[in-house]
Amino acid sequence: LTPIINNEADMVLGQPSETLIDYRVNPFRSLTGERAMLKKDITPILNDIRDIRFGVETFINLYFQRHGKKIKYVLMKELKHPTKFEKTSIFNASKEFASEGKEIALTYLNNYELITQRIEILIEKSNKKAKIKINSLQKEVNNKLQELKDKYF
Repeated sequence: LTPIINNEADMVLGQPSETLIDYRVNPFRSLTGERAMLKKDITPILNDIRDIRFGVETFINLYFQRHGKKIKYVLMKELKHPTKFEKTSIFNASKEFASEGKEIALTYLNNYELITQRIEILIEKSNKKAKIKINSLQKEVNNKLQELKDKYF
């Protein structure tokens, strides 16, 4: 909760320290159910997520990203997250993974507008950074040209 209290993040995703895949390289780390956020940030989408099962994390992530919310990952020391294969048979675990994957994919497909809006925001931010850099470089060039002009003309 510290990152939220200190206004460093709008949502914190807790990562178990004892998992099959190291959390720093885990491509599925944003699908963790261990998350914290302020009530004011989750309330607007409660009706949207009411009937979503395994895609709920995906929807919440897309929503927060679309709205420019700050997301932070925190390692939860000594929290073990047993795999499905440790909890059930290989057949049942595989079946559950397939079902969950389908629901997550459908959540992405059903909310493509959030994805495209997020991409637009990223492009806009990138353009702003590029403009700032170009302006800075232009000022440097202008200053150098002025120095040369003053020195030689």
